Amino acid sequence: MSAWIKTTQENAAILNWGTNLTGQKWTFRVQTDYGTSGAIRMEVSGGAIIGNSPVNDDAWHHVTAVFPDGATNVNQVKLYVDGAHDGSSYDSSEPINTASIQDVRIGNDFSERYFQGLIDDVRIYDRALSDKEVALLHTGEESRIKGSVGTPFSYEVEARLGPTSFTATNLPPGLTIDNAGMVTGTPTVTGDFNATVTASSV
Repeated sequence: MSAWIKTTQENAAILNWGTNLTGQKWTFRVQTDYGTSGAIRMEVSGGAIIGNSPVNDDAWHHVTAVFPDGATNVNQVKLYVDGAHDGSSYDSSEPINTASIQDVRIGNDFSERYFQGLIDDVRIYDRALSDKEVALLHTGEESRIKGSVGTPFSYEVEARLGPTSFTATNLPPGLTIDNAGMVTGTPTVTGDFNATVTASSV
């Protein structure tokens, strides 16, 4: 999950859903309870992880929480601020067993910590983002890849579930993609190209 936020509030809910029972909720918020005051916090009832960087300084910040593939505990969540991994100033263990009674809420949670400030571009993903993807979200270039005419170029397409082949349409002239998802070559034409990459398992 990710969002752009701007606030001076000490305790402010960004995203929340689930059931307010041990291990059964998700709350992503700004906090002052433990660790770094004003840092972002990902919590389930009974456990939490808190970042290192205060974000309640009335400036815009891009905040992200990623639940890695294979993780089972809230203290395994990776927190990011402005595209960079923010580490942990505090964590407490609690296995995650999210329930579905409360729908997703933006700017409020079970403790009525209403967000005071501005929230923009809230996103929830059905997979774990990579460090690279989080960094690109922060810069606003998650779908834009840049190269230069006459300069060798390479880019690895990230895919899940082990595809065995890749194809692409509308790549810039001079570039090709192989079955491992590597786009390589030397661009020969200037311009913007909206390429489509397809990953397949045959």
